[in-house]
Amino acid sequence: MKNSLMQFFVFCSLLSGCGLKVINPADQNPNKGTLALDMSGDGPKLVETFTCKLVSQGSRFFGFGKSEEEARKDAMGKCQGRTLLSFCEKEKITCEKN
Repeated sequence: MKNSLMQFFVFCSLLSGCGLKVINPADQNPNKGTLALDMSGDGPKLVETFTCKLVSQGSRFFGFGKSEEEARKDAMGKCQGRTLLSFCEKEKITCEKN
């Protein structure tokens, strides 16, 4: 009886779209919410940052910077610095604002 009741609840929750989402911890942004200190201009201020991810041959490389271009260069540099033969492709870089 207990087992069939449990199966019924699982079945109902699947039908109702319970809103569960599977998240791969390796795909999460490690720099989420990070701000950078900008000393240029009038004085010190905190600015938003960017994180770019590059997946190459099963490895993930994260780049970080104040601008998207800076973060892209960082991710590409980490990928190229790890291997002798570079299979890093600029087209595979995805960026997001922290």
